[in-house]
Amino acid sequence: MKKKVIALGNRVMGDDAIGIKVTEFLKNWISERGFEAIIGETDIDHCISQIEDNDYLIIIDAAYFNEEPGKINVFPISELSHQHKKGYSQHEMNLLQLLNIQRTKVTGYCICIEIECIEFSCELSNTLKGKFLEISEGVKKEIQNILEVLSYA
Repeated sequence: MKKKVIALGNRVMGDDAIGIKVTEFLKNWISERGFEAIIGETDIDHCISQIEDNDYLIIIDAAYFNEEPGKINVFPISELSHQHKKGYSQHEMNLLQLLNIQRTKVTGYCICIEIECIEFSCELSNTLKGKFLEISEGVKKEIQNILEVLSYA
């Protein structure tokens, strides 16, 4: 089993890049915990080429649940791969759907970071910029929680 963090998003669509920016910021920390960090952006084909049967994935992506911008939600991949709930990111669902079609057996979690807005911009919204360190620490905490669950499995 290989452990991989996959960051999804679009760098030119403002807050949609939050997962990429947080993963890049935490890349060394992620690697120190035994995960390979993959910056997938919107290239689902590249992501799929990096995933093998029995991989343990953490997908980090922007999402819109109409909650406070910067809020972090975590979902087991097993809950997301067979159903599409209103509000999930378009990226993770496309990736999970393709994994199901290819019958790739993976486990893990999706870490979804609530956005404020999606617009043509290479910058995060002022709200997410202002919360960037807090969001990054929150993602670290969630990965640490996942590692604790993984160590008991």
